[in-house]
Amino acid sequence: MSNNIMGIDLNVDHNFLEAAVRDTVLTAIASAMDKEEVVQAIVHEALSMKVDEDGKVNSYSNYNRYTVLEYYVKTAIRDEAVKMAKEIIDEKTPLIRENVRREFERQETVDSLVGAFMKSLTSTLKNEWRCKVDVSFDRDRDDDEIRF
Repeated sequence: MSNNIMGIDLNVDHNFLEAAVRDTVLTAIASAMDKEEVVQAIVHEALSMKVDEDGKVNSYSNYNRYTVLEYYVKTAIRDEAVKMAKEIIDEKTPLIRENVRREFERQETVDSLVGAFMKSLTSTLKNEWRCKVDVSFDRDRDDDEIRF
């Protein structure tokens, strides 16, 4: 069947027509409902949508384990915990550095490090494959401060 009437082509794009009808129906439904009710329904739908651990809707539905609200609350708490941990570490860095320095100055620690190095070296040398060992120390500064 032809959509040509009196030389005028009435062929309408199916996708355009579908979108226009859908928008008209949704507008009619929204105007018939209470506006507060519509907003509440939209917010509820948006917040209860299931997402994966990255906050995205995954095409494999089993990965969508969290609601959007759960995802954002979890993310906000994790971000704040990381910030707080960084602040505390920055605050305590001098104390941490001093304790690490003292630990490295203890003879037991030096003996333990040397023992672990020698054990690793001897087990590597026993290997049938060739082993090249190169140990070097470079001084970047003039002072004797240990840097991490």
